[in-house]
Amino acid sequence: GALAWHGAPAGEVVPVLVALLGDETCGWEARSRLAELGDAAAPHLLPLLAEPGTRFAVAAVLAQAGADPARIEPVLFEALAAGETDLVEDALWTFGDRKAPFLRAGLRHASERVRIFCAEALAREFSEFLEDRVLEADATARDLAPLLDDPAPRVREAVLDTLRALGPLAEPATARLIPLLDGPHRWAAARVLRGIGRPAKDAAPRLAKLLREDEDARVRIAAIGALEALGKEAGDHVKALWDAHENDPNDLVRSLAVRAAFRSSIESGAYGIGIGGGGGGR
Repeated sequence: GALAWHGAPAGEVVPVLVALLGDETCGWEARSRLAELGDAAAPHLLPLLAEPGTRFAVAAVLAQAGADPARIEPVLFEALAAGETDLVEDALWTFGDRKAPFLRAGLRHASERVRIFCAEALAREFSEFLEDRVLEADATARDLAPLLDDPAPRVREAVLDTLRALGPLAEPATARLIPLLDGPHRWAAARVLRGIGRPAKDAAPRLAKLLREDEDARVRIAAIGALEALGKEAGDHVKALWDAHENDPNDLVRSLAVRAAFRSSIESGAYGIGIGGGGGGR
């Protein structure tokens, strides 16, 4: 680091810093100093992308220095596949506007580990400030939707977490979410559909079925939330909420169901004209 700060030529400084990349004590510092050298270091670093011992660390440095993404990002994905997540996370801090596109590209990677990392990172990326990033969020939802059919359960779980973070902007994934209500991811899928709200109206029949038949109270509660979010779009399926209020064995389910039933029925104009079999006397 001292050599770099004292104006030594990059050709002299880079080999010294590269030799320290694998050091547990000062490897991070060496990467930072190399990134600070930027364009001056790039010609000396690019050939090292072919070196098995240093290529991942060098790719992280070049990424931080703003090198050509087409050349660097495939190596970063290799690093993720090999479990070198810390290196990639350090690089991502400096990506700025390139971060979300990089993570979306990783969703299509052959490695399950890469797909999981990228889906989870996108969930964190969009957990705040969505109103400023509507176009990015929409593109992310469209890229995530096909992964709801991913063969790896952990990938599907990570994708569902990310879609939930997107809230109503997860709408492009609606058609692929609805079939998940029939399987092991039904609880998570119902929670995503709740965030989407009225555009997910085609899910109403399956949500009503979950509320009536699922043995897991958590799933029934998630179905209540999703049906309530549909408002008047729930249509006749509001009756499932009234039925749950009357018949569900769980106290919390009954309480949440009647609240949701009131809101949905009032919004649709049906309250007081016989919904739920008890007329307007509820």
